[in-house]
Order: sequence, then structure tokens, then C-alpha cells
Amino acid sequence: MRTLLLLFAFLLVLNLPLALAQHDDSKDYWAIRALAPNYKYQINKNWNWSDFKSGLEFEYGHNLGGGPFSLAFPFRIGRANYPLNKTASSIKQGGFLGLDALIQARIFKPSFIISPNVFAGLGAAYESPLNDFGLALPLGIGLDFRLGDGFYLSTKGEYRIGFSDLRNNLQLGAGFKIFLGEGAGKD
Repeated sequence: MRTLLLLFAFLLVLNLPLALAQHDDSKDYWAIRALAPNYKYQINKNWNWSDFKSGLEFEYGHNLGGGPFSLAFPFRIGRANYPLNKTASSIKQGGFLGLDALIQARIFKPSFIISPNVFAGLGAAYESPLNDFGLALPLGIGLDFRLGDGFYLSTKGEYRIGFSDLRNNLQLGAGFKIFLGEGAGKD
């Protein structure tokens, strides 16, 4: 996983001039983030960094009509510790594959140096050790820091409300967002 992330970072640096030539007001963007999901927080309400595991998120987003709203489709892959009982005394380690559909609202115009956003949606995930398919309602906030035209350091935090028992979880993410294509017009 670490090698894959380093390879992506290297390729991103090689393509930095192309990314910086894009527009903040483009209709489409791509993002990649390192993820840290935590399924145990819902039980012990304890902020313990060792409970966070690792993953990657690849996200495609499309602005809706040049306004503050956009649709985003993050694909997530990673590993997690799944609690098997309400005390988290029994845990199963394993992986997950997931896809979400999110509606995002950005608070400021994309030309600002800091661009906060809020999001909500519906997510689905396959949890490999449990051989289970689950649904969740992700609710979160994001904060993007402009590094250049159309290129952002992208962070997000979300609470995922699982539709199954013991599947609520916290998820943190940090990575890069790149706006691509022709501009949708200045805000």
C-alpha cells in the first residue's frame, strides 16, 4: 500500500505542470487521498490512533451548473478492524471495497486559498473478512488548500452511519485534488 502511494506521489510530481495549467472553475475534478478508517470509535468513544487503519480513495467529482453544488463518486479500498460485539473485545481484521455517491456544497468560491465544503450521500462497501455487503450514510466536512491553479491539498473527515449493527465509523482522509478540462466560467 505504501509503495502504491509513493508511486502515485511521484507521478503526480511529474505531472504538476499539467495540473497547474488547469482551471479552478472547471466542471470536473479527480482526487486521491490516503484514508484512515476507525470502526472501534463508535464503541469506546476513545480517540486512539492505533484504531485507525489505512486505505486509499479515488474520487471523481462534477460541478452542477457552475454553482456551489457538485456530485462526487469516491471509490475506497483499504483495511479495517471490524468489531464483532458491542464491547469490541472481539475484532476481525480485513479489507473493504466501497463506492459512494455524494452531494457536496462548497462554502467559498474555488479561487479562495482555503475552500471548505460539506457533504452527505449514500455509500456501499464489501467487507472481505465478514463476506458482507453493507450500506452507510456518510456525513462530513472537507477542507481544500489551494496550492496552484486547479491544484489543491484536500482533507476530509466523515462519520459514516452504517445500516448494519457495529458498522458506524470515522474516516479521515488527506491527499490531492486536481480540476481538469475547460473552465465552467468564472464564479
